[in-house]
Amino acid sequence: MNSTKVLEEYHKFYGTVTFVEFRQNCDNHASMGLKLHVVREKFKLYIESRYEAYKRTCRSNFVEVVAGLRSVSNPQSPNGASIQKLIDRTRLTHWYENWWQYAKLFSKTEGNFVEYHIDDADLSTFLHSVMSCTLFSSNFTTKAYAIIRLRNAYSHAPTYQTNTERLNKLFLIIQEFEELLIH
Repeated sequence: MNSTKVLEEYHKFYGTVTFVEFRQNCDNHASMGLKLHVVREKFKLYIESRYEAYKRTCRSNFVEVVAGLRSVSNPQSPNGASIQKLIDRTRLTHWYENWWQYAKLFSKTEGNFVEYHIDDADLSTFLHSVMSCTLFSSNFTTKAYAIIRLRNAYSHAPTYQTNTERLNKLFLIIQEFEELLIH
């Protein structure tokens, strides 16, 4: 079955709009998904640079790993207490590990899930890491919350449809966040 036939089949449930408008809404929705993946890659690089800089600072100041991680843990985050426990139980003893070994401790979700392999981590995982760690400004964290809401709305959308006006609004939210990644 080719993609046009799948679209035609899906369009049967949306008879109130023309096929052209329907197809544009599907393209918009797919574009939003692609944009979120691009943001994930940019965000990953940004987080990596922040953790690498923090690791260098801790190494040069002879800061113990647990003490260093505890000092940047955000107790105000929704899962701050469980992250503190995870940090206390970590087996990391030096600052020479891959940056993700430290960042993943802050990515623990409300459901107590930690993504152990960076290639399996999605945008939400990175956003949780930022919100649970004080290495990032409060303005950055606020924008991260907006991206989480956007990502969740996209991921749990009841339809594979996004109209052009909404797409433009969502792209503006993402653009504001991407500007923080550059500065």
